[in-house]
Amino acid sequence: MRLDDELKEVVIGLFDELVMATGVAELQSDGVSVRVLHLDACHWFRPQTAKSLDELAQEQDVHAVGSITELRGENVDEFDIS
Repeated sequence: MRLDDELKEVVIGLFDELVMATGVAELQSDGVSVRVLHLDACHWFRPQTAKSLDELAQEQDVHAVGSITELRGENVDEFDIS
């Protein structure tokens, strides 16, 4: 990901924060993995009632990836397209 100097400072300043990002992603041929991310803007997002990222993750049943194999999708050759 390449960022201009101004946007780079914004992104670095917002690490570990809840943000609203806009841009366009070019996907790999697998249709899942992001090949290139064209980030146009990144803004700090202030929800109505501020919750920590841990609280949001718990509410949405989001957890850390335990193994890289969890990120793999199904084999596309096995999809039934009939």
